[in-house]
Amino acid sequence: MEMERGAAVQTKVVVQGYFKEAEWLNNGYVPTLEEYLEVSLITCGYLYLTGASYVGMGEEATEKAFDWLKTNPKFVMDSSSVCRLVDDIHSNEFEQKRPHIASAVDYYMKEHGVSRPEACYKLREMAASAWKDTNKFCIKPTPFPLSLLKRVINPTRVIKVLNLYGDGYTDSSHETKQKIKAVLVDPITM
Repeated sequence: MEMERGAAVQTKVVVQGYFKEAEWLNNGYVPTLEEYLEVSLITCGYLYLTGASYVGMGEEATEKAFDWLKTNPKFVMDSSSVCRLVDDIHSNEFEQKRPHIASAVDYYMKEHGVSRPEACYKLREMAASAWKDTNKFCIKPTPFPLSLLKRVINPTRVIKVLNLYGDGYTDSSHETKQKIKAVLVDPITM
């Protein structure tokens, strides 16, 4: 029952974030980078996905682990930062072709008066720093088993792989499609 309540709360928080982003778009409001990240680190869905992936893990996913997720732990938020920043860097131009809120790239450019390449460089530095913090967390003793921590790290790894050669998340018709096909359709036989 507690897990169901936790999932409902996480869903509510994500939906509230989506409403905030829609409100910004509809009102033409341009938040600061800090405001944007506060909302978009939730709407990227990592906290939600992590909680959902814990369901069905048996005794490893304790009530303590779910309570920890409710606190928006730095470890999960760092992984969310990698996802959000890398995705925004790669999908920014494509997403602006339709009604969409600006991205971290746009907000950084506006706040700091820099060019798109400079903003992307700085955001890559922020993502690299978040990766380092995520890795540091994994090598320290924690009250949680590695199997739970992997549920946070693995989606972050996927985002990095999908964006190795451009925007493989928003536009999956090229490298991403080939990678998925290689794994699921034409796997190497042993």
